[in-house]
Amino acid sequence: MRKIRPSNSHTWLRCPGSPALVESLGLPDTTSRFAAEGTAAHQVAERCLKKGAEAKEFEGAEIVIDGADATETFTFVVDQEMIDAVQEYVDIVRRVAGGAEIVVEQGVPMTNVLPGVTGSDGEPLKGTPDAVVIDHDDQIVSTFDLKYGRGIFVDAQRNSQAMIYTLAVMDEYDMVIEPERVEWHIVQPRKGNHGQDDASTVEMEQFRVQVHEKVKLALSCEPGEELYPGEVQCEFCPASGRCPAQAKFVADTVFEDLDALEVKDVEEVTEQGDTQTLGEWRARVPLIEKWCKAVSAVVDQQLEAGVDVPGWKLVEGRRGARAWSDDSEAEQQLKKWRMKKDEMYDMKLISPTKAQKVLTDKRYEQLVEQGLIVQREGKPQAAPISDPRPAIESEQFSDLDNESSGNDDLI
Repeated sequence: MRKIRPSNSHTWLRCPGSPALVESLGLPDTTSRFAAEGTAAHQVAERCLKKGAEAKEFEGAEIVIDGADATETFTFVVDQEMIDAVQEYVDIVRRVAGGAEIVVEQGVPMTNVLPGVTGSDGEPLKGTPDAVVIDHDDQIVSTFDLKYGRGIFVDAQRNSQAMIYTLAVMDEYDMVIEPERVEWHIVQPRKGNHGQDDASTVEMEQFRVQVHEKVKLALSCEPGEELYPGEVQCEFCPASGRCPAQAKFVADTVFEDLDALEVKDVEEVTEQGDTQTLGEWRARVPLIEKWCKAVSAVVDQQLEAGVDVPGWKLVEGRRGARAWSDDSEAEQQLKKWRMKKDEMYDMKLISPTKAQKVLTDKRYEQLVEQGLIVQREGKPQAAPISDPRPAIESEQFSDLDNESSGNDDLI
């Protein structure tokens, strides 16, 4: 089955051939512990919004999440970190809603948004927005997406997953509300991210047409067709590292002559002052790096599965750090030998980050005001012109480097 979902729309909207290639490779669905942890946090958030509860009421609760593999399960205990993150999300939903209706984790048909796409049961696909606010008075529809992960920053601006869900919500409630504009929120508490974007219903219908075109291609193309590699679409594509179009893209970038495999000479290009070529190469570096990592991961997987990969073998990697098999027993043994406390224990001050978690906001601000918390300047780095951060003038680079080198002892 070709997996065309709102959650992987950033891939198939840019590369419609991805679902067909993934299907042809027979790659199994997997659930990472991070994804399972996110599901657990969603369950707590759902209960809070449905029952009018606060996240702290679920402290210590044990949540078991089944993985994609029937034999795999993940168990999580609701701790303070999850409580804080979920409460932040719940507070935002309630604040935006005011006194308006909140619909929580209710499935909506995707038929008019993703026509022809089916679920794992073969039936027309349904989606489940985390929360929807329907304001009948002001004729506003708001959808919410809780992102519990803290690895990748998720931007709300024209976010395709959020827009697809919002279209489905518009279809589901078109008999009770007719908004001129709709909005969507992405709440990523552990990244300090609450992003919001909106669009007119006219713009949303234009987006629907684009989605329909890509879905049609994704459903009808043959494996190997309609593949358009790029940094965004290859980021989480399961076929990354196995995709011929991705490999060709990397080869075309790195090699000048594909037959001779002649590596382009960066120094020569630099001497010629060809900054245009350098800029084009730099833009492709992230995708190439990801391709290299993906290929390495695939080779590891094949070898671990007993598949012969010519020229490669499995060996024991670098061993982990030494650890006590039983801290308590080791502690008692060291005490018997009359070791001094300063020899047995490492004592150091907690970091500002940990201090912020245990202190009140007022006390933490006092530390800031007293100048007790400092932070290194970010090291200058190249970024695309589209990056929202302001550019640093060339003469500022040496100043920042000098400041950083003189503050190596900062926390």
